[in-house]
Amino acid sequence: MLNTRGEVSFGAIVATIGAVLIGLGFAWLLTLNWADIPSVFKIIILVFATISAYGIGVFFRIYGYPKIGASLLFLGALLYTLSIFLIAQIFNLATSLQMNANLLLLSWVGIVFASYIFNSSSSLVIALSEFLIWISFQFFAFYEKENSFFGFPDVGVLSLGILAIIYLIVAVFLYGLTQIKKSINHKFFEVYRFWTAFYILLIAYILSFQMLIPLLWQSGFQISAGVLIFLIVLSLVAIVTAAIGINMSLNNAKLTGKEVFSFLLILCLFIVFILSTSFVSSTLGSCYLKNCYEISNQKECTSINLPNQVCSWQENRCDNVYCEKFKSQDSCEGASKKLNCKWNWNSVSSQGYCNYDYNTGQNYESQQQICTQHNNDRKSCLSNNVCQWRAGGGYGYGNGNSLSLKVWLVWIIDNILFVMVILSVMGYGVRYKSSKLVNLGIIFFVLDIITRYIGFWLDFSGYVGFAIMSIVGGIILILGGWGIEHWRRRLIEKTEMRQQTSYAIY
Repeated sequence: MLNTRGEVSFGAIVATIGAVLIGLGFAWLLTLNWADIPSVFKIIILVFATISAYGIGVFFRIYGYPKIGASLLFLGALLYTLSIFLIAQIFNLATSLQMNANLLLLSWVGIVFASYIFNSSSSLVIALSEFLIWISFQFFAFYEKENSFFGFPDVGVLSLGILAIIYLIVAVFLYGLTQIKKSINHKFFEVYRFWTAFYILLIAYILSFQMLIPLLWQSGFQISAGVLIFLIVLSLVAIVTAAIGINMSLNNAKLTGKEVFSFLLILCLFIVFILSTSFVSSTLGSCYLKNCYEISNQKECTSINLPNQVCSWQENRCDNVYCEKFKSQDSCEGASKKLNCKWNWNSVSSQGYCNYDYNTGQNYESQQQICTQHNNDRKSCLSNNVCQWRAGGGYGYGNGNSLSLKVWLVWIIDNILFVMVILSVMGYGVRYKSSKLVNLGIIFFVLDIITRYIGFWLDFSGYVGFAIMSIVGGIILILGGWGIEHWRRRLIEKTEMRQQTSYAIY
């Protein structure tokens, strides 16, 4: 999609937008009439549309319209993904996280295969995007509850730190592919290089959120056998690919030892940071009043004394007792005072019924205060058997003064690491004359500033705080916008000068 000067073709942009609109329109028409179309014709329509997009795309490329052809190949990749999921829907296959992960696997593998056959960079971008989604789906699928429809597990058994490490391993794998493609001057080299930088920046950006820090290593998290095998296999593939790619690029003098050292240093800093967050896993979160359904054993269910609930063990689970369950006046009036039940008479049917008395009911907020006073302190929260701990944001979150010094320190170090990664990507882009990488780094830098500004805005809430943060933020954004644009232009000019110099020497 670049012309001879390396600029984006306007016609290519228009054609790509058109391809996306066709895909959306096609999907919408199918959705509106999907139930009325016989299954055989559904499959024929999907297959025909996908093959047509690829075929017409190849036709345009052969006859001198490569940009239009690339857009149609991009459309073909979208229709291929749509076809896989709609055909699965026809046969009622997409009923679990694991099945959807399998469909995504089939989708991105097929698109990668088609990208190499048709030499389509745009299709490869879709494949790498779907690969990112597939990693997440597959990770959560390992913890999926049995015999349930999209049964997400309790957050407490997950370790998002493992998922962060998996994405780091993916970045290593992509870096290896980048070096392999660079050593043989393959067309897809720039695509893999861009996505390697994007993956690393995205990981750093996600980890920069303060409320996610305690979720990385929660107390009681589990590592299933599937996750462990997945982690080991992915690590071996990534390490071997990276070793081969680095060796090939070094032998062809297209890579320096300094760059390899810098990449490994960033990875080590990421790993150290992710592991270090385990020290603050119990210092940021909300403490709230338990519900009966959160109790998993009969002994606790029948013995616990919740201030606003009565629990009963029924059908191998702990459930709430409601006033509506009492069918007689005596049982209603004899129910626990905590339920605030009242017997009422229906003037029409002359029959009575039991329901909650809202006039004398307990104040919900005052009941919650039993536990919310323990916010951001897991140990004191769990010392009260009626309280439950939830790591991360929640009740009391947003008050910066209530956070421990350890959380602030880890968060500050994380944001310093994020800025280091941004500067590294921008420096890499300038060194190798890639304006895309420079712009990518600037986008994440601006995104970081805006995100942190909004975060501080929420922390220092109130009318005065709102006014002050608005004024200060406006001044910073005006000056920062001018400075960032000036900085971006200088970097792009520097990159283009290096590129012109290399062309002149060549």
